[in-house]
Amino acid sequence: FGKKPPSRKFKKWQGIFAVMVSSLSAWIKGSKPLVTKETIQLASDMTIFDSSKIQNLLNFKFKKLEDTVRWTTRELKKNNL
Repeated sequence: FGKKPPSRKFKKWQGIFAVMVSSLSAWIKGSKPLVTKETIQLASDMTIFDSSKIQNLLNFKFKKLEDTVRWTTRELKKNNL
């Protein structure tokens, strides 16, 4: 997209602050918060999934992450998103 990557590391207190602001905003609007403790936890943890069972069962192969990112970026640019 021609943008610089983030230059600062996301700190835990920033996530806590985002949850508080999102919760307050949702309370005022009468909606659900966009950022929750769970979303911050998932964003800050390194999670590894094992897909070997489904790959073997369905004889399925995933595309490389680099190819998927490249395709997604190209499609978003093509559709002006």
